[in-house]
Amino acid sequence: MEYDILMLAYPVVDIIIEMAGKFPIEGDTARIAKTITPQPGGSGSILITASRMGSAILPAGPVSDDYYGQFLIDSFRKEGIDTGEMVLTQGYPMSQALCIVDDGGCHSMLSNFSRGEFAFRTGIEPLLSKSLSFYLSAYYLYPEDNNLASLSLETVRLLRGLGKPLFFDTSPVIGRICPSVLDEVIELSDVLTMNGAEMEMLTGTSDLDASARILKNKTDALIIIKFGARGCFVTSNKVDGKWYPGFDVKLVDTTGCGDSFIGAFMHAYMKGFNLDTCVVLANAVGAVMASKFGTGFQVPTFDEVVSLLEKNGYSVPSVNKRQRRFVDIDFSV
Repeated sequence: MEYDILMLAYPVVDIIIEMAGKFPIEGDTARIAKTITPQPGGSGSILITASRMGSAILPAGPVSDDYYGQFLIDSFRKEGIDTGEMVLTQGYPMSQALCIVDDGGCHSMLSNFSRGEFAFRTGIEPLLSKSLSFYLSAYYLYPEDNNLASLSLETVRLLRGLGKPLFFDTSPVIGRICPSVLDEVIELSDVLTMNGAEMEMLTGTSDLDASARILKNKTDALIIIKFGARGCFVTSNKVDGKWYPGFDVKLVDTTGCGDSFIGAFMHAYMKGFNLDTCVVLANAVGAVMASKFGTGFQVPTFDEVVSLLEKNGYSVPSVNKRQRRFVDIDFSV
């Protein structure tokens, strides 16, 4: 089988806490947790989103042989994701992210960065041979003394020789990554995604035009800078800068919106949709995510995305509805 996207498994379980009241939380006070729910986190939300949009994604690597590891594998299987390259590994440390969401939809996150020795069921080259592209988060490059970081860099270099696209998401840890490693990965990327805060960390300025110029001097990648509900800015050395506004939805929870955006964009990009369509679809998926509570299983469904698109005047061809995945659309704007 051929897969649209290969992802090295960075196993994270989100513990989602729905908190009564709003931030900030004062010291020496007590708050009521309305719900506490485990969900596949981090790359899990990306995997599930891309799968629901219609992509075949291959996660590969170790997970802990405990409740959390089995929970992740079972969760992915329920979504039709191939888990054959995920390996239950005794003693492998699993990362957890404690996500607290207030009544206003704002969230705060506490995460650990557990890292064990990363190992495959098979090697990286056989996996790349049956995958059309590779997704990399900057989280995989930190800390740099872990073998996942060196394996990720090796994979990035292999991709260039294979002519397969690299999707690189900067993430909040970019300030901790060796600058030479970060510059190499950015240079070799085909699609580079970040949010506004990460843009400023990378470029040293909050000015969008100045940041775009700095980034385009580093890479020929398609650069996508996300600004939450406002939308996103897209540019490259071959594409004039363009602002894509977000969709208006009632905010419930911002957790996982960036992950769902990335999952949808990768699906659209690998299916060969034009740039406008890729970004409009990704913005729609991110907006639906913001209108829901939680991550993992709560990422947008096909029907929810179609509903939002049609409510905003976009026509979704019947072939997509028959197959219940996005296979043929054009949202040129």
